[in-house]
Amino acid sequence: MHSEALIVETGRLLAALPGDKARTVRDFAAFLAQQLWAELPMVEDPWAATETEEAFRADVAAAVRHSDSFDWLHDFTAESVN
Repeated sequence: MHSEALIVETGRLLAALPGDKARTVRDFAAFLAQQLWAELPMVEDPWAATETEEAFRADVAAAVRHSDSFDWLHDFTAESVN
């Protein structure tokens, strides 16, 4: 699986997890990154980093929009208004 596709798929999976489980995944990813820090590529061009971050944010936003994790909140809000 290509790196970008893997990131998008991981974002979709994270969006479906409850907060405590998502934090566990984040902590584990941070642990792995810390172990491999010396091998991680550093971004030389700040514009390239911004474009990548913007694309990542768009992918995460799309995953959240398509997730049904918060459907109950929409129902709750509709009931509160009526």
